[in-house]
Amino acid sequence: STARASSVVRLFIENGVEAYRLTAVGYGENRPIESNDTPEGRKRNRRVSVMILSADPDKVTEIPIVE
Repeated sequence: STARASSVVRLFIENGVEAYRLTAVGYGENRPIESNDTPEGRKRNRRVSVMILSADPDKVTEIPIVE
């Protein structure tokens, strides 16, 4: 999961976002949304969430990336 998150960070950097503004975090097996007992569950657990933080700390937007 860390590798997947890092790949997304690299994509943002390649598209002009300054690296100091980005952080990649992988949660691995700690935050599954489905059981890892089935191929479909494992597929659903391979995901990335992007959080965009505003200058206003009360405004946080989470955008799930869906294939």
